[in-house]
Amino acid sequence: MTKKIENRKELSDYFKQVNKGIDKYTVDHKIKPSSLSKFIKNNGGTSKFVKDLGLSDISGINKVVDQDYIWKKMVY
Repeated sequence: MTKKIENRKELSDYFKQVNKGIDKYTVDHKIKPSSLSKFIKNNGGTSKFVKDLGLSDISGINKVVDQDYIWKKMVY
């Protein structure tokens, strides 16, 4: 069963969780933000990344992942 993001607080919480997941790759594993998309794609894709974060039951979570990734790429 999928859960819909109901409000801004939930959305913010999911952004934080996704950000921690991205930081795990960029900081802990030393993957450049510009290479992150390719790395995720070659290691099971966005759906595996979301599943590993425990967020696969959230409707629209891929959009959160994409937006957070785009922001990270712009900052670095």
